[in-house]
Amino acid sequence: MEARTQAALRHIENFPGAKVATVAREFGVTRDRLRCRLQGRPPKIGQRARNTRLSQPEGKALCRYIDRLDNVNLAVRVEFVTDAANCILRERSGQSGAPTVGLNWTSRFLKRHGYFKKRQKKLHAERQVSEDITRVNEYRYFQRLQQVVEDNGIPAEDIWNMDETGFRIGVGKDQLIVTKRKRAHYFGIPENRESATAIEAISANGEVVPAFLILAGQMHMASCYSTHTYWLLKRRDQPGVAPAF
Repeated sequence: MEARTQAALRHIENFPGAKVATVAREFGVTRDRLRCRLQGRPPKIGQRARNTRLSQPEGKALCRYIDRLDNVNLAVRVEFVTDAANCILRERSGQSGAPTVGLNWTSRFLKRHGYFKKRQKKLHAERQVSEDITRVNEYRYFQRLQQVVEDNGIPAEDIWNMDETGFRIGVGKDQLIVTKRKRAHYFGIPENRESATAIEAISANGEVVPAFLILAGQMHMASCYSTHTYWLLKRRDQPGVAPAF
């Protein structure tokens, strides 16, 4: 809408005799909006919000607080921002009955300062290192992998990529956090919980192993997989069969 309004204003500057209603209709904007801009009224976008609870320095301080927590991978939830804003108001007033922010204040504040609400995902601490793109590029991981494959003559059918996802018992679900990051956000989880694991794998030549679950058990029940032809555990000397993991 703002881009069309600016285009209509430029058209009127180039053709001063044009009628406002006609130009507004041609560019798909309302006549009142175009007339207000011609009278010098600025757009609401970019203006400082009126009747804000926090002053401009207090708002910048709250943004620095959010960024500092996010940079050290601490989950900044929406209620954290609300509590921090109320704490600023209490410190300012110095009274027991200090004002508090409204129900929708936090959402508007985050949107106004360019923050996103994203679903945070669980990730093991040792796997979190692989999310560091700088470290991956520094060690030239993929270039070194390609060199190893070429030097040892490893065929594509012997190169497999496996991925897993765990279902932790007694651990909370993914949570909604506040961040400016575009990529997915992860947090660590404890290691002393029982879990079920889903696994899938694919080879470099396109062969796929059907996804399956690994559950905790007290004994090895070989009949569960010996009766199925698609099971992963087979002899490695059979052609076209993936090795056991």
